[in-house]
Amino acid sequence: MTWFFLFLSLGLGVAGQLLLKKGVGAPGGMWQSPAVWVGFGAYGIGSLIWLAVLSRLPLNLAYPVLALGYVLVVVASRFLFGERITWSKAIGCTLIVVGVWILAMGFPAK
Repeated sequence: MTWFFLFLSLGLGVAGQLLLKKGVGAPGGMWQSPAVWVGFGAYGIGSLIWLAVLSRLPLNLAYPVLALGYVLVVVASRFLFGERITWSKAIGCTLIVVGVWILAMGFPAK
């Protein structure tokens, strides 16, 4: 269940980032955009869930997993905003995934 909360917190952080990006380009200004406010809400809920994760997992395991958020944002930005994924971004994302996997391998399963 702890891993579910960790990935839920991660997903809410990614969703918050994507909603903020969408909202800053909204007509009428970003502060009138529902996407901005929902994005802030996603961050807030994700932060509360993160506190529960921190009470159950070592920080040096949980925090590196959040780096997967970079990868998810790069991929989602490609599909949602048409942003390019260059070779350097693809290699960097691959290194992040491999790095998180290596770090996680050093911890016993719970």
